[in-house]
Amino acid sequence: MKLIRKIPKKYFAFIPTKIYLSLRFLFYYKKFPHIKKAILFDEKMIKFILNYRNPLMITMSDKYLLKSYLKEKGLGKYVVPLLGVYEKAKDIDFSKLPNKFVLKCNHGCSFNIIVKDKSTLDIKNTILQLNKWMSVNHYYHAREWVYKEIERKIICEKYIQDKEKGYLTDYKLSFFHGQCKIINIISGRTSDGKITVTPYTPLFKKIPFHYKNYETDQLEKPAHLQEMLGIGKQLSKGLPFIRVDFYISYDKLYIGELSFFPNAGLATCVPSKYNKVMGDWFTL
Repeated sequence: MKLIRKIPKKYFAFIPTKIYLSLRFLFYYKKFPHIKKAILFDEKMIKFILNYRNPLMITMSDKYLLKSYLKEKGLGKYVVPLLGVYEKAKDIDFSKLPNKFVLKCNHGCSFNIIVKDKSTLDIKNTILQLNKWMSVNHYYHAREWVYKEIERKIICEKYIQDKEKGYLTDYKLSFFHGQCKIINIISGRTSDGKITVTPYTPLFKKIPFHYKNYETDQLEKPAHLQEMLGIGKQLSKGLPFIRVDFYISYDKLYIGELSFFPNAGLATCVPSKYNKVMGDWFTL
């Protein structure tokens, strides 16, 4: 299993998507998914990837084009400021960038370099890493079709941080058919460095489950919660499912990214009954 994970996913391109996703599910849960009569959220996510198409989802998944889309929707004030956009890593003039910034590739997940002190940045290795990411078609990881045709770019964003903690808390609001049903809050613990993932209802009541490999925490209700819910409702209109991510930096609300296939459809809930609860919300 560990050996298979190390093989670049593009080498499995010959496997039909339905079979590929079923095998991923099998490796993760030790059982095959029920796709035709899907019940669990993870099963319905596979069905969503296979059968649902809306071209707008490509724009909304593109971390560069999303900024223009949000401005068109009257949400420009929530966009993290763009410092630069590049076709290739070698085009970046690091001398013109501020001391703190964030580099991202627009076409996938976790393609981020957070720079807190430019003087300590290894530019050569940074360029090598960006080139590596730019060579990857993230579609092959979990057949998330929105990533297949994105025109790859590198973007540089303003560095934002929490006023007190230093690190950012990530508020991930999941909307099912235009209604927010769950808010997952990703937070770092300053004492031991652990990441917690805590699920809440839109009324900010803690939901009694956790995700595999993550602990939960007791968190304060964010000041901008109603604003987040309103923005998410606007962006989710007409879509079966979308996750809208937010950050708060010095009391200013920002939209992080939009996601249609969180965790590529594999996120173990403990107890497992909540996988079915979320599946009940997800009508396809």
